[in-house]
Amino acid sequence: MSDRESHHHDLPSRRLIAVQPLMPQDDQRTRFLWYTGKRCNLDCSYCDHHDRVSSYVPFEQFEKAAQIIRREFRDRTVELVLTGGEPALHPRFNEIIRLLKEEGQINYLGCMTNGMRPLDFFIDAMKWLDLLIVSYQIENPQREKVLQVIEGLHAHLTSLSEANRRWLHVQIMVVPGELEHVKQVADRLRAQQIPCTLRRIRPLLHKSSLKSAPRFVPAYTSPLLADGHLDPDLGHNEDIEVPYYSELELKTLKEWETEWGSVGNFYQVESIYEVTQNGKTELIREKQNINDAIMRRENTYKGWYCWAGNQSIYIFDDGRVFAGTCQAKQIGTLDSGFTLEKAPLICPIQWCRCGTDLKITRFHPDGESMVRRPRP
Repeated sequence: MSDRESHHHDLPSRRLIAVQPLMPQDDQRTRFLWYTGKRCNLDCSYCDHHDRVSSYVPFEQFEKAAQIIRREFRDRTVELVLTGGEPALHPRFNEIIRLLKEEGQINYLGCMTNGMRPLDFFIDAMKWLDLLIVSYQIENPQREKVLQVIEGLHAHLTSLSEANRRWLHVQIMVVPGELEHVKQVADRLRAQQIPCTLRRIRPLLHKSSLKSAPRFVPAYTSPLLADGHLDPDLGHNEDIEVPYYSELELKTLKEWETEWGSVGNFYQVESIYEVTQNGKTELIREKQNINDAIMRRENTYKGWYCWAGNQSIYIFDDGRVFAGTCQAKQIGTLDSGFTLEKAPLICPIQWCRCGTDLKITRFHPDGESMVRRPRP
């Protein structure tokens, strides 16, 4: 056997067989992601969840949700994050978050926002919110205003006592051709100890082009029609590779992500691998950042068992309620009610994309004994 053949023979093979929350106490945590509609005051080229015309979720729906969660999930640690669109545009936003926090008895209440509302608005909202996730949109023509809001809010939150601690996290949406600005913003935030992560973008694709030469929506190009609705020909497709970033940009992003690392346990899980080398197999448990799993394309779990519906629940703006943000199974509505799923589901989709779902317990049929079992 040649040295080259011997070296190749010694290389280990790795097979992911299970993923579970990093912290055991999170096994009994139910994360709700509530999609509150498409209405938004920005127009990002890569977003398929926005428009300028959709109506707001009626306040009564939030009242129903608070009652159900308080009744059916009283023995769970409940985390609920509002997303959109832009949730903070709702004319009764502060009433909604007060209701969910106080009447729904939500343990951790969060909101994803583009940060375009005034600083005083967010300071007031943090009386009820435990977490604010600001997506810093580089395509936003008023992006400096958003940075000033972030800095002002951070200064306010750090002045609070430990008993009133709140969290602010910034996601920098990385647009091609803007790496210099990305680094300037990241350095500016990190110098003030404001937690931030880089988020690579999946561009919108023209569905009509996928069978021939796939075309994507370039940065700084509106995906909306003249009437304010999203172009129905646009959508995401994980299986289609397009040259959105240059090779240099991809290399630079990888270096930055490795250098800067993740922020606490916010995006982390325990991944369990079956590693085989020289005929011997062992199990290795590794702390992982879910963004790294996406970049390695390990986020494919079709046919696995998954505790969506127990650890992850998705609420649509029309009141439908699903197990997981992937909508693996409808489990009820806000009108009819819903309860916690008592058993794992079999994953029906090829790619798991949302951070809410990526943090829950899942396992290959070979890996059930490798994970902790969430309490039904």
